Amino acid sequence: MVGGPGTNVGVLVTGTSHTVTGIPAGPHTWTVATSYDPGGIRTTADRWSRATATVVNHSGRYRILMTGFRVQRPTFDDRVNGNGDEVYASASVTTIDRRTDAVLQARALIRSGTYGDISRDAQRVRAGSFSASGGLWTGDAVPAGTDPRTTSAAPSAARFPLALWEGTLRDGIDAVVINPVLWEEDGQIEYYNEWADANSSTRRQAQRAAAQNAAIRDRAARGDAQPFRGMLVFICSSASDLIPDCKPGNDRPIGINRETCVGDTFVSNLLAWCDVTVVVTREAIENALSGPAIGGAAPGVIAVPLVEPGGVDLVKGGLDGHYEMYLRLERVP
Repeated sequence: MVGGPGTNVGVLVTGTSHTVTGIPAGPHTWTVATSYDPGGIRTTADRWSRATATVVNHSGRYRILMTGFRVQRPTFDDRVNGNGDEVYASASVTTIDRRTDAVLQARALIRSGTYGDISRDAQRVRAGSFSASGGLWTGDAVPAGTDPRTTSAAPSAARFPLALWEGTLRDGIDAVVINPVLWEEDGQIEYYNEWADANSSTRRQAQRAAAQNAAIRDRAARGDAQPFRGMLVFICSSASDLIPDCKPGNDRPIGINRETCVGDTFVSNLLAWCDVTVVVTREAIENALSGPAIGGAAPGVIAVPLVEPGGVDLVKGGLDGHYEMYLRLERVP
């Protein structure tokens, strides 16, 4: 008769082995007593054999959400398509084997509805304080009336909290690579299509891809889920005058800045979009969930700052936005 975790009140074993399941992590003790038929157990509990073991989990089920964002400073906006900013979110999500860089789950694209002024597009989600019909402005949060770092509703495929990924992660094996973006909507989607095209010319270059993979492996090994600027998607200024030429009328990512992308050195002083990259592993999630709260947010929340340089020739459509986007890492029962 085997007793202990996973046996309920005891399991009568007639063979030479028995498997117990559903055992939580930590130290445990099992007992083994001889049971006669007929007669049952004839010894007292203090004389039963005992075996101890410490159970360590090496896998678990998790969920990754984009819970919302906050407007610290709106972008330059000509109000052609609405008052204040109109913003939607997207994310590219790929699961890889971090030991070999092999793809375990193919790249998936997630896109939310657009939040902002509904006076010129009733399909939008009303959000923001710029006017009676909405429009995102300084201090606004999405979802409205909540702390956007928390989950206030069930995960959704099109609204916040936006479901990005859910599944099993194994220590030392799986890594979920996420490229989250907030877009200022202007109507044309040339830049969105370029970002969404995984086979665009900027992504085919071996030097950049190798540098990206090395950066992903490094963060996976350290259990580090903090965002970093990954590969170059497009340049948004000319080398001569550094004036934005992000094609007026096109949706563009919020957070274009003068930064060096992974695998590039020549764009360090140009306005460019380098994909924000977050590498999520089981170790990173457990580190985040067991760590202290940061900035008033619950453990497991990742803040992604999206800050543009400001003061860049607003007459020509300069870049002046400052948003903060939030990802949340959760265990799933």
